[in-house]
Amino acid sequence: MSARRVERIRHRSPRWWLLVAVLAVVLSVLVGLAVWRVTRPVGPGLAAQAVVTASSTAVGYSAREAVSSGTATAPGAAWRSAGETTGAWLELSWSEPHLIRRVTLVRDAVDAPGVTAGYLSFGDGSFVQLRLSPTARATEVAFTPRSVDRLRFTASEVTDQADDVSLAEILVETEPAKRDVVSDDPDDGNAAPRATVTARTGDGAGGETASPHPLQDGAGASDLGSVWRTDDPANAWVQLTWDRPRELSSVELVGSADSAARLRNGTLLFDDGSELPLGAVLAEPDRPTIVSFMPRVTRSLRLTVDEVEGDGPLALSEWRTYGTGHVPWRPDRQPGESAPAENATCDPAVTAGLQADLLVLCPTTGALVGDTATISTRTVAGYAAVSATVLPGDGGLPAGQPVRATPDAGGVSELVVPLDIAGPGPVTVKISATGSRRPTRSVFLQLLRSSGSAPDEVAASTAAAGRTLAYAEEFEEPLTLSRTGAGADYAAAKPTVDGAQDFGDAIFPDPAAGPSTVQVVDGRYLRIEVEPAPAGLVDPQGWGRRHVGGLLASARQGGSGFSAQYGYFEARMLAPAVPGSWPAFWTLPNPNLSRSLPVEAEFDAVELYGHDPEGTCHATHSHEGGKDGGETRCGKRFSERAALAWHTYGVSVTPSEVTFYVDGRLVTTEAQVKGGDAPMYFLVNLALGGGWPLDLAGVQERATLYVDYVRVYV
Repeated sequence: MSARRVERIRHRSPRWWLLVAVLAVVLSVLVGLAVWRVTRPVGPGLAAQAVVTASSTAVGYSAREAVSSGTATAPGAAWRSAGETTGAWLELSWSEPHLIRRVTLVRDAVDAPGVTAGYLSFGDGSFVQLRLSPTARATEVAFTPRSVDRLRFTASEVTDQADDVSLAEILVETEPAKRDVVSDDPDDGNAAPRATVTARTGDGAGGETASPHPLQDGAGASDLGSVWRTDDPANAWVQLTWDRPRELSSVELVGSADSAARLRNGTLLFDDGSELPLGAVLAEPDRPTIVSFMPRVTRSLRLTVDEVEGDGPLALSEWRTYGTGHVPWRPDRQPGESAPAENATCDPAVTAGLQADLLVLCPTTGALVGDTATISTRTVAGYAAVSATVLPGDGGLPAGQPVRATPDAGGVSELVVPLDIAGPGPVTVKISATGSRRPTRSVFLQLLRSSGSAPDEVAASTAAAGRTLAYAEEFEEPLTLSRTGAGADYAAAKPTVDGAQDFGDAIFPDPAAGPSTVQVVDGRYLRIEVEPAPAGLVDPQGWGRRHVGGLLASARQGGSGFSAQYGYFEARMLAPAVPGSWPAFWTLPNPNLSRSLPVEAEFDAVELYGHDPEGTCHATHSHEGGKDGGETRCGKRFSERAALAWHTYGVSVTPSEVTFYVDGRLVTTEAQVKGGDAPMYFLVNLALGGGWPLDLAGVQERATLYVDYVRVYV
């Protein structure tokens, strides 16, 4: 087109060209804005590449602002929760895993109300607990490197004036640095020998006690080396200091038979100022005190002696500190034979005087059987048939075909029941009586098929993924119990600062004086029994109870033994289905064993009731001043077939919440309760009652609970 032609067009159509020009300008601006919005800087580093979410966000704020600047010294606008304090969280997630080494948290001005402590939870299931710096806005947290696609910070402690939680910036670092956590521990995981150890005598004198080096001179797991002794233990302290940070998850104190005094109470102090109570340490080297905890990163750890019992010097053999990924040492128990199961012969004396519409005459609950079991029953008049159905302990196996028999003139039936479909271990037989003139009656008889071989290892629950195993009782060796735990591996009744307690409608007998209702059987299971109280056994509570049950606790009166502050407690159990039976797996606070505290938290991983074997109950409690704060959740979890099989029951305790699991599946999550920050010991028991009537006559006034293992992870 010639220049003259163009000129004529412009002259004739000036408005058209103006419109085109305006549209071009508008389009250019819109494209520029879009490009700027997509490419505008959001702060350098891995955090800026994450999808950022929060438990809540106040109006006018954004979770995204917590990664907006990418700098700890000049953070941008902050994220703020919407009225949440403890339990508020901020999470970063990526589309693929990244190897993370450090996280830096930047809060508002140091003197502003807000979060003071919290914990990091990672996509692999692991945790790290931390306390924010009281003097600086930025707190750097290094930890053992882990490859994860998700990272969450949860607030666990705030100042009294705080109405919400805010973070000005969260930084995630992946590159190695000199300040990284060190993991050069020996094979047993004990980091104490890598530390410089110092000590001070008591009473604030400032003088040096005997060299504390013997506390770290053990050459291996079972080598205790020489003994450290202080003549003035009151308020004495011992400290381990490392040249680089360590990620720790357990502390173990081993006593000495040469100790005249006993450590009654102590405090563990980490370099960020956080503290952890330590229970008693026995003068028995083969019964150490272990306290595990949600992993913490520290360069020093101090043990202060708060209280001693007895006169004379205090002596300790070893002080061990275990890094994440390592199980604390426990001495081997003396080898011996596990308790035999009851035999399968009939004893008329056992059933003499028992009255029930349907009564098992033989064998006794818990009897050891082979490929078949001959079961004798007695029914009252009006029942025309009796049947027996095998329910294997492996819930994945189908129930057996019913075996039927007709009662004789005296109401006695005999059923030969094949058990080979059940495999080794506990097996439940459902026995039912039917008749046109009587309602159907059923009882559940537990028997034990011996394996004759070592038990198969049961894999860790999915709820324990990413955590460190801190304690495992697999019940492969005989164990010792006493009522308070004194001189034994475990306590056989609920330990308290004043002694041992019973509860419910069954006595927990002293193993030294009463029947042995808590035993390892078949070299692979703990069996806790309920049975009639033997003649002459006096009810220690004076309640006139007629049965004995059993309990096992991992801590003793005074607080020695095992406990864990936060973590995941799990037991694999096969429970009875006998009306009135009350099995439970639960936790209580260790500090209450050495002194009476105003608050006692309690977490019931599971409570089971034999009248309703298809249901489970899970609860938090906070006992204070005669009142109980907490929540109880009960519900139907199983079919009848599934109820009479092995299940895992677990409770995960964190600073902000308590989560319950059945077979690795989440059941309910409840808010943390007052007192729930204490180190907890576990208990497993078979009691009676729990608010429900007893009806044990049909199975000879007996019931059994089998426990495959108890494991604790942090």
